[in-house]
Amino acid sequence: MKFGIHTVFIPRENILFLEEWIVYHMSIGAEAFYLYDNTGSTAKDADTMHVNNNIAKNGKNRFGIDIAKLTAKLSDIEIMEKMVSLAHWYPVHFIRWANKDSAGNILYDQYKSCANCVSLAETDWLAFIDIDEFIVIDRSKQTPRKIQELIGGWEAEGITKVTINQVKFKDRFVHYAETGENSIKNITESMQVDTTDWGQKCILSRAHFFNDPKARNFFIHILDVTSGKKIVSSIHEIGFNHYNLNPAQLKWIESDPGISKRERKMVQDTVVSRRFLTSFLPFVSSGVLKNSSLFHDIHPVQRVASEEAQSASASKD
Repeated sequence: MKFGIHTVFIPRENILFLEEWIVYHMSIGAEAFYLYDNTGSTAKDADTMHVNNNIAKNGKNRFGIDIAKLTAKLSDIEIMEKMVSLAHWYPVHFIRWANKDSAGNILYDQYKSCANCVSLAETDWLAFIDIDEFIVIDRSKQTPRKIQELIGGWEAEGITKVTINQVKFKDRFVHYAETGENSIKNITESMQVDTTDWGQKCILSRAHFFNDPKARNFFIHILDVTSGKKIVSSIHEIGFNHYNLNPAQLKWIESDPGISKRERKMVQDTVVSRRFLTSFLPFVSSGVLKNSSLFHDIHPVQRVASEEAQSASASKD
């Protein structure tokens, strides 16, 4: 069974982190990426956080982070060239997504992009997530399974939809502004909080996707299927790290009547950081990606560390 990932994104907002996100998900079993380029969107049809901020309007993302300033050294042409190289080295499909309203504004139209992706994808299963979200399998195990093993179990049980919950982490741009590091591998600051019914995402059997003609954009959190069993997975089996804890998000959490009542505390969570050494780097240096720019960008010390980790893992087996 083939597994792919869909997202709607703004290249300028995500280009610093995009290659790492792609390769990380390839390391857990993703075989295709359907990335809907929403450049120019005013996001008027999206959530209320976009009202005062959007990249097309003032260079800021919905949280008020000045993306234009943080990426000022990158021209539009350089960003396009990077996307072309990503499409060359990886199983990435870039789709221009620019539906317009009657006034000519480019819309977000996230739900419609999901339906469009289902119609053209060549995978059996699809996850619908954002680029600041990283799927994590077997959170409490040292050696996680590949996504295909989980899918095999779901199919055997007649499951066609799996809802996954998030674990909140420090915003990737806050970390980048503080450290200059365009990677999530060293982000360990996490909010310990019950995220049940809060920004959940879905993994679906593509053949069972229900294209709801009345759907609105927020339906991305409750995508549905035509038949089969539906489950909400344990965060320990499969969930996702969400790197978006920033001042605006924290303010929203405090103001939301339901979320603000939930017990919260900041903790250190190193699950994904450890996996960058034990799983991610060995995958990168395995030869599968030997021609990619990411492989050549790895520092020699990191390469040695990844090879040692790979050797140690093999000896344990």
